[in-house]
Amino acid sequence: MLSSDRLNRIGDLYLRLADALERVVWAVSVGIFILIISILLGGVISRQLGFGAPVWYGEIQRYLGMWATLLLAGPLVYRDNHFNVKMIHSFVGKKMGYYLILFKHVPILFVGMVLWNWGVEYVLGAGMASTASSMNFRMAWVYLVLPITGLLIMFFSVARLITLIREGRTITSDYETLAEEIDQESTVSTPGK
Repeated sequence: MLSSDRLNRIGDLYLRLADALERVVWAVSVGIFILIISILLGGVISRQLGFGAPVWYGEIQRYLGMWATLLLAGPLVYRDNHFNVKMIHSFVGKKMGYYLILFKHVPILFVGMVLWNWGVEYVLGAGMASTASSMNFRMAWVYLVLPITGLLIMFFSVARLITLIREGRTITSDYETLAEEIDQESTVSTPGK
């Protein structure tokens, strides 16, 4: 059986790895967005000079846009910046809100598993069977972002769960003092006792 000290060290290591991976994914995505803007500007300048845009111009932008957008799904889950309905927490109370936050990561993990499984099948099936129309390379390179995104979502969702369970809070400031407030609600004695 693992001691609580060893579990804390494993959790710390996992969260440090998550922070490092998050920085890498953001850097790659920003780099891809810069590349998209560069291609766009190159196409505009090429058209203005009368040369016309290259045939692959629009196609590569679509593929790069898909990569940059999907890669960010994992870090957004980690930082709790994905789609949230925070209004519910004001109706159910802080303790139930905390459990709702914990529970919402179950479907997020499931989405990651589906993207991983479906993405691998899609890359090996349709991706290997088709080629990009103007760039003439296998579409598997384009679809490879689906299983990668699934892995990132699962990895970062586990990191969020570690943070929630260990510290009783999320990373964002909206719930930073949630554990303290829940503890205060639980220990408040009724008057007269």
